[in-house]
Amino acid sequence: IELATDRGIPEHKAKLMIAHARIENGTNPNPPGLNIWNIKGKGQKLKTIEYYSGRKCHVVDSFRTYDSVNEAVKDYLRFLETNYPRAYNALLDDKQGLDDFLKGLDSGKYGRYATDINYHYKFKSVYKQIERGIV
Repeated sequence: IELATDRGIPEHKAKLMIAHARIENGTNPNPPGLNIWNIKGKGQKLKTIEYYSGRKCHVVDSFRTYDSVNEAVKDYLRFLETNYPRAYNALLDDKQGLDDFLKGLDSGKYGRYATDINYHYKFKSVYKQIERGIV
């Protein structure tokens, strides 16, 4: 949370970032390449699941790597600001909330952040657990 608030994200909005990380990597404190949000790009090849036309497919894709959590957080926020500005703005604007953040993740420069058709449902479930202090 401190890494987010140090970059101007209100503490209560940092919970959206935590939920996003949990959806992408579960409770793994050291995901491969410290890629907390599974951002694709040059770095490492990993097995992942994508959904095409509603069908679950196992694929290998390239994911970014980071030397530190601090670097990962900075890149994540830069990635959102550049590619998913509506989601990024939802982190900064107190008038916007969870649904605005999710809509922002659906309207990126190159399409949706995630291909999972149940992504919103899963995200909301994890976010509610974080709000209640369960995780």
